Amino acid sequence: LQFLYLIAERGGRRHHMAGRYPVMKEAVRGGGPVRVTGGYDPIRVADAKAEACRKLEWAVPVWSCALRFDGCVQSDDATLPRSPGGLDVMVEVRQVEFAQYAAGLVVGKTPRDYQRAAFERTLKEGTVLNMGTGLGKTLCASLAISHYLRSPREQQPRQRALVMFVVQTVVLVEQQAQEIERDVAPLPHGRVKCLQLSGNAADTWDANEWQHAQDSHDVVVGTAQLLHNALVNAYIDIGRYELVIFDECHHAKKNSPMANISRWMLRTTLPEGGAPKGAGDKHAWDAAWDSVVRRATPWKGRILGLTASWELGRVDNEADLHKKRVALEALLQAALYVPPGLPGKQEGSSMVVYYNKETITERHFEMVEKVMREGLFKRFNELLARQRSGRQILGEQVKKLKRQWEYNLKQLGLAACELYVEKALIRALHDALRKASEYAAYANFAEFISELPEFQRLVVKPFTEELRNLRQVDPDDDATVPSRTHKLDTLCEHLLGLFFEAHARKGNYSYKGIVFVQETALAVPLQLLLQRAFDDDPYRPLDDRRVRVEAYTGVLPREKQRAVVEAFKSGKARLLVSTAATEEGFNVTDCAFVACFSAVQQTKAFIQRKGRARMEGCTLLYFEDDPGEHARKEQMLKRTAADDTLACAPTARASYRQRVTAKEKPGVHPYEPGLDVYSGVSIVTMYVAACLRTAGGAGDKLLFHDGNPQREHGDTNDAFVRVPTPRGWLKITYDDADELFGKLPDPEAPEEEVQLTIYDYLPADAKLKGGFPGELRKVLYYIAAVRLRQQGFVGGDFKATDAARHPDTRVKCPLPAEYLAALDAKLPLGVPPACEENYQALPNPPHSGPAYADPALPSAAGNHVGRLQELSAAAGKGAPEYSMTPDAYGRGFSAKCTADGCSVEGAPAPRQVSAKQEAAWAWLQLHASRLAPAATQKSPAPANAVAELNLITQRGGVPQPVYKYTVSGPDAELFVAVCDAFDKIAKGTEHATKKAAKQSAAAAWLEAHGS
Repeated sequence: LQFLYLIAERGGRRHHMAGRYPVMKEAVRGGGPVRVTGGYDPIRVADAKAEACRKLEWAVPVWSCALRFDGCVQSDDATLPRSPGGLDVMVEVRQVEFAQYAAGLVVGKTPRDYQRAAFERTLKEGTVLNMGTGLGKTLCASLAISHYLRSPREQQPRQRALVMFVVQTVVLVEQQAQEIERDVAPLPHGRVKCLQLSGNAADTWDANEWQHAQDSHDVVVGTAQLLHNALVNAYIDIGRYELVIFDECHHAKKNSPMANISRWMLRTTLPEGGAPKGAGDKHAWDAAWDSVVRRATPWKGRILGLTASWELGRVDNEADLHKKRVALEALLQAALYVPPGLPGKQEGSSMVVYYNKETITERHFEMVEKVMREGLFKRFNELLARQRSGRQILGEQVKKLKRQWEYNLKQLGLAACELYVEKALIRALHDALRKASEYAAYANFAEFISELPEFQRLVVKPFTEELRNLRQVDPDDDATVPSRTHKLDTLCEHLLGLFFEAHARKGNYSYKGIVFVQETALAVPLQLLLQRAFDDDPYRPLDDRRVRVEAYTGVLPREKQRAVVEAFKSGKARLLVSTAATEEGFNVTDCAFVACFSAVQQTKAFIQRKGRARMEGCTLLYFEDDPGEHARKEQMLKRTAADDTLACAPTARASYRQRVTAKEKPGVHPYEPGLDVYSGVSIVTMYVAACLRTAGGAGDKLLFHDGNPQREHGDTNDAFVRVPTPRGWLKITYDDADELFGKLPDPEAPEEEVQLTIYDYLPADAKLKGGFPGELRKVLYYIAAVRLRQQGFVGGDFKATDAARHPDTRVKCPLPAEYLAALDAKLPLGVPPACEENYQALPNPPHSGPAYADPALPSAAGNHVGRLQELSAAAGKGAPEYSMTPDAYGRGFSAKCTADGCSVEGAPAPRQVSAKQEAAWAWLQLHASRLAPAATQKSPAPANAVAELNLITQRGGVPQPVYKYTVSGPDAELFVAVCDAFDKIAKGTEHATKKAAKQSAAAAWLEAHGS
């Protein structure tokens, strides 16, 4: 009894903060009868037990107590009937061992001693568990989840407790959710349910949908960025969460989503009762913050971090590691803990692979680049030359693809370069341009994308043949390029040897492993080359036991990622070529080897990659690194983690928490959670990109003006930021900053006032990097974001609202001509002079769509001027007429379109051609039905004349048809195609798009020469 009273003195009122949990064997104490609060609804035994313990002033853990009702001990999962007068119960301390309690929290597994120690530590304070890969960190998390979901709640007791599980990558969301649902013992209301959130799963949810999703689940498992967005939008009330788990918590650094979630929880939570109604609305937030200021309610939940490598950055010396440990513990408000008695994991056999690094020389690069420049790049530039707008984006994408095939050539040889050009080049370019075209209205990529299939057939395939002509047959031939590097041959040799030994000597036909690469562009070519090597192996097993190779990258579609992971785990695929996307937390217990084909950049990556090989006697291959050096740094991490004298003191953690919120003033800085001086630049930039649809956001040349660069520091009168709104450009000067930050009486001269600055609302050690004017820039962008938020142009998710995306924004805030000219300054990749001349002679291409069209309208894609002219001709009407009027400021033009007796004025545009497209599109929106009946009377072309003609030429054994295009019409808005096949030529009719012109030419050829 003295021992129990000692616990009561040292413990505190809350059940899971009650000192060290003993093995209770010596004493059994009873108390009661105790009257539980009356009511009409049944009460859970666990809640009645907690209330009885509070009335008895017991500070022992609730799980160690039993409740006796009607002479029988009741199960915690049961419920008891209540009456308005109350309910009399007896409570007693049971003879329960902690190990017995922990074992009852999970099903199908028995926690080991070190896992119980880790769980016990979690009940005392915030904890960062540092345990090696494969030692059961997820089971420790399941124990904590099961405990906190069953425990009575102190905050918001009427709502069911929830647990948040934060992961870093999409692949871990489903994996961790499945393990939690499988391991956690059933709750009183049934099995544990996990809400899985990743990607854009909840982008369209409103506050009610978020509320319903949380009410119907027990654990929310999601990626860090998605959960952080939900927190700042007030869709998640952190007061409902008893436990927050950070998986791979070493990613909680600087301004990462994990770090921002932790800082959010350091701040004051919302008032009791949850988030305000209409969460995400500014007025609701104002009310919430006012309540917080009046009655602060700190979050009293618990943080649990899981990691096998607690430091993400460089590992140089133990003094730096000490500082980094203190910083991590202060940020997470948790102590780094290494459980005692961790089993020694048997390391696999490590091997450094040596190879000839001079297989591909500078001469080989020059030879391939010459062929690329004279073949593929020249044709690319000819295609780019016809692209009047958006050429900078196109050029950047092509340059990126150029760097990727160069990397493939260096690492794998000419064969990989061929595979990349043939199978990945056009697809990668198409995806990049399609994504860019979603927000780059001024850039017309539709015509460019439509020509890519033809470009693939006419240019890429012949060029691939030219590359094959460079293949080296004789190693002494300096005029050719090696098809495969010695590094690739060495990898194939080792992998074939490992699989042959497993098959022939051990009879193991489920042998599998992972090859890690650094670049995404390397994964698919390497997968294809390895598959080719296994298929050509004379000692390969039968077809049903063949080695199937798959590639996994972070850019794969989600369904494809899931299929690859499932195939590898089930054994259908036995070799996985992967980027760092599967480096952390990817659990495949029968993975027998890991090959690090690319350099291991960090000690964290070294620990995580070798942890993927879980089988006994596994093999580790290193092509670019010395594992001994990384192993030495790994030991430094372990020593620093195990030394409790280096831990961040509780007072230091409390001081850090105070510094985070000491000077904050909601409504001034931060204006609201997630909107501060550090996030203002990105919020405004993406807002402008959404409103004006500028590719890649808008730069300082469009938005920020710092005035005279020679002025003295502090002279900010002539600096400003301007942002577009439906009312026109909104100009933000430093006077707006002075107004927001306010003034205070001067202590030395009470009759005067001192102007406050941003630093009066930041912690003492905080700095705005970039000096002057970089510091001024961040402040002005922050004020701009605040003004946009106040006026309703930026929503609770810090994205442009529908009001901001209104067409009036693009009408009243057109992009300056000089800004567009800067984007289209020059052709990329060194265009030959002849190509530049061709560019000057080519007419303006058709516009992809109205720059200021309302997204809600059914906008037709393509050449609107040509389409209108085509319909008018088919209906027997005269050609449309256009009149051009420059705007009052000389920054653009407005066009009026007259056709069939009707006139419509289009939206303003920076150039005359764009203005004509706007007017034609507006006319079609209002009066297209006047011409549609006549258009339907036109004799239709064959369903697919191009395909039919291709089939005829294929059967005849002659080359595919060749199509040549010319432009016609008063302003060159229509296309005419000429088809050349079987040495016969046929010319089609005029059409608004090349695709239609091509079909017309093929139909004309079939009609004239089909017999």
